[in-house]
Amino acid sequence: MSINISFLAEDGVILLTCSDRLTYRDLQAATGEANEIARSHDCYRFLVDACKMDQSLAVHEIYDFPRFYASLGIPHRARIAVVPPPSTTRPDNFHFYETVCRNAGFMVESFAGVQAAREWLSNRRPSSSGGGSEEDPARTAGPLGT
Repeated sequence: MSINISFLAEDGVILLTCSDRLTYRDLQAATGEANEIARSHDCYRFLVDACKMDQSLAVHEIYDFPRFYASLGIPHRARIAVVPPPSTTRPDNFHFYETVCRNAGFMVESFAGVQAAREWLSNRRPSSSGGGSEEDPARTAGPLGT
């Protein structure tokens, strides 16, 4: 499994850096580990840097992610920012993942770059409705997780 997981205390974000070919079981194991970190820090903001990931999941595996998240007790207030590979051969899979998660009530969004994903997670990005910044229900503590 080529997934590195770390808690970025200064940002209040759990970073998952994915590379190489990953299976659904690899991603399940990493998600479980990331969720344990989230619980220990009471922080449910995840940045999934999949820029170097070789995505080969089947559609039914992607469809199962929201159910798996719910089985782990990941709250719907969690925010998950995903940065897919820039030249992915299957961009529809990342869009499908985003759609099924949103339909199940999880706040998931894909980004072209890590900086845009960090801005969304840190709440500096305007909401899609255009009315100022989105509230950050994933953050239960102060501005830097304090």
